[in-house]
This record gives sequence, structure tokens and C-alpha cells, in this order.
Amino acid sequence: MTAKCLAEYKLNFKEIQDVYKNFLFTVDTEDRLPHQIETTLVRMVGIKFSESSPRKAPNIVILGPPGSGRTTQARLVADQFGLICVSVRDLIAEQSKKTPELG
Repeated sequence: MTAKCLAEYKLNFKEIQDVYKNFLFTVDTEDRLPHQIETTLVRMVGIKFSESSPRKAPNIVILGPPGSGRTTQARLVADQFGLICVSVRDLIAEQSKKTPELG
């Protein structure tokens, strides 16, 4: 089951990469030490596309197969860099409690 989920994720992620290739930064965390990942994230968060651009908070999307710890990692990144963590799953759950008729 896990292998099937991972294969499906990789297939779908490949399509996302193709569509957003001009402004998508990918960090493969497999087989990397925490400080290596942090160094890469610090570099990504600090990117400015031109000197005259205002410094804006980056939009970071964390993707991964089910059970890979996306929410945990998103919260850690948000805490580390002073960002806001928005969980689509939490937003949908909250909205479904407010309007159960929508499902």
C-alpha cells in the first residue's frame, strides 16, 4: 500500500513540477542532515528576484505522500522563520463544522 501511494505521489508531483518549473524550488530531504535542509530553506526564504523588489513573506508549499509529516514540517519551518502556517486540511475541517450541509 505504501509503495502504491508513493508511486502515485511521485507521478502527481512530476506534473506539478512541469507546470511550475519556472518558480518552484524543490528540496529533497531524503538522506540529508537537518542542518543541510535548514541551510537550503534559509537561502530559499531570503530570495529576492530583483534589488528593487520589496521583501515579502514567501509562499512555501510542502508536498509529500500521506504520513510523511508535511504538517509537522510546515509548523517547524513557520516557527523557525517567523511565518504563518496554513493547513488546508484544517481549513476544510473548520469550514465543514460551520456548514455541515456542504459536507
